[in-house]
Amino acid sequence: MIKALVFDFDGTILDTEWTLYEAFREIYEQHGVILPKDKWSEGVGRELVFDPFLHLEELTGKQVDRIEMEKLWLDRHHELLKSKDIRPGVRDYLEAGKNLGLQIGVASSSPKSWVLPFLETYQIRDYFTCICTKDDVQKVKPDPELYLKVIDCMGVEAKDTIAFEDSMAGAQAAKSAGLHCVITPHELTRNHPFTTFDVRLESLAERKLEQLLEGFRE
Repeated sequence: MIKALVFDFDGTILDTEWTLYEAFREIYEQHGVILPKDKWSEGVGRELVFDPFLHLEELTGKQVDRIEMEKLWLDRHHELLKSKDIRPGVRDYLEAGKNLGLQIGVASSSPKSWVLPFLETYQIRDYFTCICTKDDVQKVKPDPELYLKVIDCMGVEAKDTIAFEDSMAGAQAAKSAGLHCVITPHELTRNHPFTTFDVRLESLAERKLEQLLEGFRE
C-alpha cells in the first residue's frame, strides 16, 4: 500500500528548468551566439555536466565575468518565473495526498536556499513532511542517497513510496533507492531515453492521484 509521495523540485513541481534555459539563452543572444536546447538539456537533473559559462567563452573567444553573469542570469530567471505557476496537476496531487493521509516529501539536488523560497512563494510548503536537499547528503542524484534520506525522515519504506521525477538522473535515483517512480518529462527532457520508471505522464493533470494509486495496489 502506498503511504508516501516524494517530489523532485526543479522541473517536477516548478518548471525552473525551462526558465533557467530561457534566461541563459537570452544572454547568449546578447553575445551574438546561440545556446542549443539539446546542449542545455544534457545537464538537466545532474551536476557538472554542462558549463554554460565555459561554453559561451568557447563560442565567443572571450572570458566572461561569471559572478556578474550569474547574477544577471538568475535575476532574469526570477523575472520569467513571475508569470509561471507550478506544473499542472501538482497542487491537486498535494491536496489529494494530504486528504488521503499520505506523507509527502521533497527530494531535491538543489540547496534549501533555492527550494524553500519557491515553496513559500507558491504557498505549498505546509504540504511537506520532510524536505531533503543537497545540503543533507554527500551525493545528489543519480545517487539514491536523497531518496533514502527522505523516506527515512518520513518513517516509510521504499516499496510504499512513489517518487515523481522529470529527469533520467532523478528516475535512476528513485528506482535505485527502491521507490516506485512516475515521470513527467517537460520540454527539455521529453526526448531523453528514459529506461527506469513505472509510469510516464505528460503531466500530473493527465491522471488523478486516486487513479494512479490504483495501479500500485498490492
